[in-house]
Amino acid sequence: MKISGSAGEMVLKEEIYSPIIEALNNAPLTSIGELEARLKNTDIDYRSFSQAILILLAKAVIRPAQDNELASAAERSLICSTGSCCLERGREA
Repeated sequence: MKISGSAGEMVLKEEIYSPIIEALNNAPLTSIGELEARLKNTDIDYRSFSQAILILLAKAVIRPAQDNELASAAERSLICSTGSCCLERGREA
């Protein structure tokens, strides 16, 4: 798996990204906390997981989403402009 950016092309570690992509293919609408729980029996540490999520967000492979039924009006009006705020919200879930 490769991605391109302003710094050039980067080869993504298959042992990190394949389990994440596979888990998302099996359940596309999932929180980051749920995804992390599904991957607990893998060798992916939290730092690698966090970086992978941020890269996938930055490359629009995954996108932030929010359940409007569970969100307050204030949360619905907030637009998540960086992956880090979504990552923190997902870990709280």
